[in-house]
Amino acid sequence: MFCLSDVCKVLDLQTSKVKTRLNERGVYSIPTPTYNQYGALVEQEMTYVNEQNLYKVIMRSDKPQAEPFQDWVCGEVLPSIRKTGSYSIKNLSRKELALMVIQAEEENERLALENKHQREVIVAKQTPAPPLMASVRPHSVPAEIFYFFQLPQNRKLC
Repeated sequence: MFCLSDVCKVLDLQTSKVKTRLNERGVYSIPTPTYNQYGALVEQEMTYVNEQNLYKVIMRSDKPQAEPFQDWVCGEVLPSIRKTGSYSIKNLSRKELALMVIQAEEENERLALENKHQREVIVAKQTPAPPLMASVRPHSVPAEIFYFFQLPQNRKLC
């Protein structure tokens, strides 16, 4: 299952227009926990599509972001299926496979840190600023003491 809004965001498409072109049997509305603009966790109805509809969206897109995928499918996958009846990636050595795993783990860590930072920014925007010091002297505080604490710390009275 693939989140339709995420796919449309990458391809710079409008979800409502794309949804009308898809096979209805592969489109699902699922309540999904998400963070709203204030950083609060809420449940939101999101549209998910099956693999067939994902490919349909990507292959019908004229956006440059879809072109590498289209080129791969049309230039490598489909010709391989036509010639051999199947498609498979080349056999990787243990070293190549280990390198791919390390790169994927590093990318996951980078994305996790980026998400953490974005959540911290959202929370920081929600945190109210500390109240400013009152400029009106309370009657219970002598004027000399009140005004002394209003002076910047590096100034002297004399």
